[in-house]
Amino acid sequence: MKQSLLEMHVLGLDKRADMPLHQQLYQGLRQKILNGYLTNAMRLPSSRVLAKELAISRNTVISAYQQLQAEGYLESRVGAGFFVARQLPENWIEARRLADSITVADSKPVSVNRKLPDNNAVKYGRTIPVVTNSGADGSAGTGFAVGVPDLANFPHKIWNRLSQQIPSKSLISLMGYSDPQGLPELRAAIAEYLKSARSVICNPEQILITNGAQQALDLTSRLLIQPEDNAIIEEPGYLGARHALLSAGAQLKTCSVDQQGIKVNQLTALTDAKTRLLYCTPTHQYPTGAVMPLERRMALLEWANQHDCWVVEDDYDSEYHYRSRPLASLQGIDHHQRVIYMGSFSKVLFPSLRLGYLVLPQDLMPVFVAAKNVHSGETPLHNQKITAEFIQQGHFARHLRKSRQSYAAKLQHMQACCESLKQWFDVSDSGSGMHVVLQLKPGFSNLEFEADLSSSLLKAQVFHSRLSRYYFGSVKEYGLVLGFANSPQEEIKNKVAVLEHSIKLLANT
Repeated sequence: MKQSLLEMHVLGLDKRADMPLHQQLYQGLRQKILNGYLTNAMRLPSSRVLAKELAISRNTVISAYQQLQAEGYLESRVGAGFFVARQLPENWIEARRLADSITVADSKPVSVNRKLPDNNAVKYGRTIPVVTNSGADGSAGTGFAVGVPDLANFPHKIWNRLSQQIPSKSLISLMGYSDPQGLPELRAAIAEYLKSARSVICNPEQILITNGAQQALDLTSRLLIQPEDNAIIEEPGYLGARHALLSAGAQLKTCSVDQQGIKVNQLTALTDAKTRLLYCTPTHQYPTGAVMPLERRMALLEWANQHDCWVVEDDYDSEYHYRSRPLASLQGIDHHQRVIYMGSFSKVLFPSLRLGYLVLPQDLMPVFVAAKNVHSGETPLHNQKITAEFIQQGHFARHLRKSRQSYAAKLQHMQACCESLKQWFDVSDSGSGMHVVLQLKPGFSNLEFEADLSSSLLKAQVFHSRLSRYYFGSVKEYGLVLGFANSPQEEIKNKVAVLEHSIKLLANT
């Protein structure tokens, strides 16, 4: 191996930077692999040797190596150490070299040679189906409401202080009308965060602030789908995406998922000349929790390129992986600009903030901004300003670290409490997210049993979502989806006991 690799400045390490050293090392080594400096099958220094050469902790090196291995850049061999992966996807290295040369400061995305349909932004008055999610919108802290973060442990005092510290002159400017694309400070903060935490390639001009994730889905569906166009969704999958697409007139096709996420090998059979869009949750499939590996991600992008389809990547809770770092975003390895990346602050801050965002190819931004302006105007500026300050002053990163630790402990406690339920349920164990899935076993897995159990739980104020509601087709699985993030551990124990009592009564009748 070339000696210069072991020099800190070559790897871009800066001990004074805000980014953790293990993340800097991960990015530095990843860049060397992508630009061909580290070639296929090359052996890397041992963690002990590299740590000594760089004067950093061995654990820092191990963490970076393990993340690179998880994403498919490195292979480990027993007794021999870590090696650059022998087989990387075809044309990936050259594409990533080009992509990584684009910085947040001066990014000028390559123009997408794709003509938008002439009558995209149509039928805003189309009736959106009513969604009923057995307690998904239940009161905070009163059960297992899905998608609600720990509201009691949010740093309320810091948030209030930031609100009060806005100077009067700035406050006045936030009270009028503004750019519907979003506050520049917030877009810049999001771009920097996504670049370091999710390897998203974008600049602030590619970010559109929305009124929550649902408006992001609604705009995307209405602008990229014409009535009778086909869209592919995961089965099971997120109801909000399903209804946004249906309200835009899409004909939905479902693609089943397994323990590695959406089954990409089924997509070609589902695709025809009218297929325009695929919605997916590759980092933490909703609701199953499956994580899509790198090889399948590359196959998905190749499918999208071959069939000229958009891919909507919903990265809804990638911050909450407790056993390992999440894989880099799908958008970050897409060199054909097929991916529209979306995120939200609902699960990392609080739901009523109603702040979401889209990362768009530059050519799409004008029509999205125009549609948002007609549909809703700007997103409340005061919330955008506080959120920007919260991120820029480091409170966001600290809050995420604290939340991850808390949720990891709660998930472990939830899993332990659910041991008593395994007579009736298969309990998910993805090591990530803010919910668990309890799938009813044969003998109990039917609509009537699920409905009776759900009714019993709601009467006892145990909020939840029914698993069958996430299925669009006629073939369904039955069970419960339980959120745990907003419940203290004692409440988790008590509510699981109520669930056990309820299912015992039903099973014996």
